[in-house]
Amino acid sequence: MSRFSIKILSQNWLVAEHSEYDRCSHGTLQLSINNIPITDPKSYDDTYGISEAALGLLRTLEQDYEPDKNDRLIPHGCGLILMMGCLIGINWRVIHSGDQVLISDVVRYDEMSLEPTRQFPEAETVIDNAEYRAEILRFAREVKEFFDANPHRRFKGVKGLFKRSDKKQEYKEFWREFNDIYQRQSLL
Repeated sequence: MSRFSIKILSQNWLVAEHSEYDRCSHGTLQLSINNIPITDPKSYDDTYGISEAALGLLRTLEQDYEPDKNDRLIPHGCGLILMMGCLIGINWRVIHSGDQVLISDVVRYDEMSLEPTRQFPEAETVIDNAEYRAEILRFAREVKEFFDANPHRRFKGVKGLFKRSDKKQEYKEFWREFNDIYQRQSLL
């Protein structure tokens, strides 16, 4: 079994008033690190911002990641494309060393708090960079396929949200960065 596994169990759009204006996919994940389950969608509402998580994880392929009390690698998803959601989510440290990746300080925030709900010290692990990259690229590919199958959602007029050109630009930048990293890393 892989020491880092992230699988999309469900990926969808928000089902709420004005959900047609949402630009991010949401859903449930099965995440395990060092064979320790970090998510358990059967025990509570484990819904996250899937597309936001994919970009955050893609970034860790090219640089180390130090957890921030206000940021999450796997965000709850209520911050839309800004990746500035609430404090709910999952975080961990990523340190690259040669051909290896150290994953440590795995924590889950199930509430709006700066203090983690659960810490997973037993999840600390060192894995091959190639294994880590392959799992994240597979995850990101599933996100791309979901968006490619739903192109009408990407540029539909948005009441207020995309009327300002900076919001439309942020959305374009999100996908430019996503696709750039995905393409570069796929060639390695």
